[in-house]
Amino acid sequence: MRFAAIHRISAICIMVVIASGCAGNAPTTPDIVPITDGAAKAVQTNNRSNWGYFEISIDTNTLEARVIPLRSAEFNANVTQFMQPPVSPTSRITVSIDAGASDFPNGLFAVDVTLLHPFPGLDQYSGFDVRGILMANESVISDQYPNLSWSGIDEARLLNADGWTRWWNWSEFTTYGSIFGYTEGALATPGFAPTATLNPYKYFADTLEAEDELVIDPETRGFFSVLKGSNTRRYMIQFTMNGPSPLIVFAYAVDAGWDQPDSSGAPHYEIDDFSLLANCQEPYLVRVEDAGSTAYWENSSTYGGDLIFDITVYDWQAVENPNGLPGEITAIWLESPSLIAAPIDILPTATASPNGPTSSVYHVELTDITPSAVTGQTLLIGVESADPLDYAPNLPGVTGFEYPEEPLAAYLLWEATILDEAPILIPIPQGVESCGAAGVVEIHWGPVNWPTLTGYNIFRKESTEPSFDLGTPLNSVLVTNEYYYDTDVLDDGTTYDYVVTSVDFDLTESPPSDMTSATPLYTSPSGFIDLDGPGDGTMGSDTVLNVVNAAIAPDGTAYIVWDFNYDWPDFHVKFVRGDVEAGTFGTTVTVGDGDKPDVAFDSEGTAHIVWGSGSGDSSYPKEYWYANVDTDDVVSDLMLLHTINYGNNWSVEPTVAVTPDDEVHIAFAGYEDGWGVFYVHGTPGDFSTPEKISSNYTSFIADVNPNLVPGADGRLHLTWTGTSLELIMYMVRDTDGVWGPEIEVANAADPNVYRNYRGDLAVDNHGVAHVTWNEEDNLNDNHPWYANNRSGSFDNPIQLESEDITNGPVSVACDRDGNAYVIWYTDMDPEDGHDWQTWVALIDRDDNVVITTQVSEGSTHEAVIPSMASITYPCYSGEVDVMGVWKAIGSLPPQVARIRTDQ
Repeated sequence: MRFAAIHRISAICIMVVIASGCAGNAPTTPDIVPITDGAAKAVQTNNRSNWGYFEISIDTNTLEARVIPLRSAEFNANVTQFMQPPVSPTSRITVSIDAGASDFPNGLFAVDVTLLHPFPGLDQYSGFDVRGILMANESVISDQYPNLSWSGIDEARLLNADGWTRWWNWSEFTTYGSIFGYTEGALATPGFAPTATLNPYKYFADTLEAEDELVIDPETRGFFSVLKGSNTRRYMIQFTMNGPSPLIVFAYAVDAGWDQPDSSGAPHYEIDDFSLLANCQEPYLVRVEDAGSTAYWENSSTYGGDLIFDITVYDWQAVENPNGLPGEITAIWLESPSLIAAPIDILPTATASPNGPTSSVYHVELTDITPSAVTGQTLLIGVESADPLDYAPNLPGVTGFEYPEEPLAAYLLWEATILDEAPILIPIPQGVESCGAAGVVEIHWGPVNWPTLTGYNIFRKESTEPSFDLGTPLNSVLVTNEYYYDTDVLDDGTTYDYVVTSVDFDLTESPPSDMTSATPLYTSPSGFIDLDGPGDGTMGSDTVLNVVNAAIAPDGTAYIVWDFNYDWPDFHVKFVRGDVEAGTFGTTVTVGDGDKPDVAFDSEGTAHIVWGSGSGDSSYPKEYWYANVDTDDVVSDLMLLHTINYGNNWSVEPTVAVTPDDEVHIAFAGYEDGWGVFYVHGTPGDFSTPEKISSNYTSFIADVNPNLVPGADGRLHLTWTGTSLELIMYMVRDTDGVWGPEIEVANAADPNVYRNYRGDLAVDNHGVAHVTWNEEDNLNDNHPWYANNRSGSFDNPIQLESEDITNGPVSVACDRDGNAYVIWYTDMDPEDGHDWQTWVALIDRDDNVVITTQVSEGSTHEAVIPSMASITYPCYSGEVDVMGVWKAIGSLPPQVARIRTDQ
């Protein structure tokens, strides 16, 4: 009964086209008629041609197939003779049905198609990229190309298609009686004329068995050899049901490639004897793999999510293209009648990741898609060829053929993965950024608001690597903060890429975040930049560089000042403006006579500089000076701020800061019934009268060494050293201009044994003050210390180095997130000629010392002696740059290194 029902349906008609190019004359044998000169000339330079059509009838009762050639007599005299009697037996194409693998009542046929090579014994006619094309009617029309159409669920469908092609469709290749036309022959009964212009195919090659997936070793180039002689592929064809019986209507064609081989390979031509012109010019394979899609459809009103997938494109000619596969294609079009609103070309925005000699992978994310069901949601992927551009025959001087005048392309119809309910997914971390610092990369991101969030994973790759290994995170345990420090980085300028994932309580993991990249900075002397060129830097062995300080503007411009002693006490203050990122600096400007300068900038880019002058004794009264340097390096507003004629204050250093309103604030050590900190503010030419704002301190020197830093909220922060180098003090001026109480940061309990001095200050975006100082132990060894008032007081100081060695002044800078960077110098070998080194420590916002890194070479006393100053960004600008500068002696200029930057 089952077969009787099928028998009432019209017999299966399979139209077979064998398409391949032939150059020169075909060989003459007793059984083969030579190709005419005209035909030989017509196909001489083309790698595709149409060898003929056949009707194959299958008896659905006996499952026997009968092959009928379909071509005109004129055409038979040229080419088709090789594929039909009397020259060739009909067995060149055989079809068999596997009843056991079929489901006839439901319209599923397992069809094995065997192609026998038409030229047995003639190796020069081996084929490439042979494709057996199943043709049916259309029900879906392309939005991108109105002439492109393909079959839907109401027509015959190839369930296991290797790809889709436009070649040889009945509607567009209509040049009658030619090697490039789909022409029904005079011997055929008028039959089925398929209307689809895009049709599925199976790929035939010597390396593929009947049911193999299409995986082609690039070395084999999809070779269909004369030597092997035949290849078989299985077609799983689903026909539409017409009531209780399947409606069996379809057609069939075969496409193949060929090019004249190198004659040196005769008579047994092998793969390498054929150029890449023998292979198809469009991509030979397109593959898609879902990469974590979240698309869903519950009902007609509840649907959405994202389609996330990778498209791998394979093209033979990529191996000879300098640009690889990307040089072989001009577009990757995506369209779907249900998933996306309009066709989209992803190529302009996609990044190609190399995948092999003939392929590249394109990652695609389509957001907020609109599926109309869980199944049957098909996406058409079209990959357009760069050369040739269309389906025109590659025949110089030959015209008159009919072909699609649209881009030559390879296609794939992919049924998207659609879930049957909205997924419950832990959110992806957002705002992921990274920055490179000395010996470390910091990655930070915004918090994920999720009730069962357990932590985060961080993944890293070098920028030259194609993809992340998302199976093995960089962190050994889940990260519970919104930041991570990667200290396992190289110091040779390697750039690293990072992504972050969120992890739920059940270890469900989110898709990866957007990628961020960073490069560790200046952990070798190659990163050092000289601030001074020929001139001041070569004044002779008696040249002494005393103090170097700096600041950095929101645009990244560095403002750096230092002093040179030509003939003590004849100091001169120098200024230079530079782009540290590019390693370039402007003209060195002499600002004035004096020493120990400090610098700050305003919103217009003007540098405001203060310094001291004179030794402070009766012969050389101490003077505090101010000047500014505009963006054209013009020195202006040189003025004397204050004079002291009391005691020995040779080590006093003034400090300057500029608040967001461009008001200039200056502090210095002064004497008025005792030593203390004095303060002036205003604008050039209109500074206030110096005001003593600290308690009196009695000591033999005024080593008060104040530091002023503006906060993001408009408050002004101050530190200084007091009481004979025993105390490190801190005070804040509020937005109403009122100074608060003095707060003790550190106290040398026994001034006969300990001394605290040379404090420094930085303030982060959260208003937290970061303070550093040197503690001298037994009046011999010095140790760098750090503290902050994140908890409301400076009650948890951190000793950064504890060896009994000499450590120089300590400076601090901070970034917008609250990390502190502390920098100092160390004499590692004071007994044997000295070994001066510069060190940087990173203290994170949880007060963990993440890394301590040496950022300069050790050297003898006669070479480089680092003396550190930091460049602290203005918290209100939002920009982050942390740099270190240090002095030199002899003929060496000061140097600078970038310690951290957001990239």
